[in-house]
Amino acid sequence: MIPQETPFHDGELAIQDKLGVRQSVASYAPRVIRPYMPDQHREFYAALPYFFIGTVDENGSPWASIVWGEAGFITSPDPLSLTVGNLPLQM
Repeated sequence: MIPQETPFHDGELAIQDKLGVRQSVASYAPRVIRPYMPDQHREFYAALPYFFIGTVDENGSPWASIVWGEAGFITSPDPLSLTVGNLPLQM
């Protein structure tokens, strides 16, 4: 059997296996998870006044942050790129 390409990383696949849903997710995921952003998504991001981001610090700890600004501070110069024009606040 030829392995199918998946949009999920190993951790996501492990959770799908644990829940017993890997095969059912694989049946629809290629139709809904794309390697690019459709124009409607790019326009949606550009209209947002805030955006949630996830990062990992130098110790490997995950952080969730919010950035905000005037509509247009997020841009998508092409279907593969998203540029966020503000940084999270530093504590």
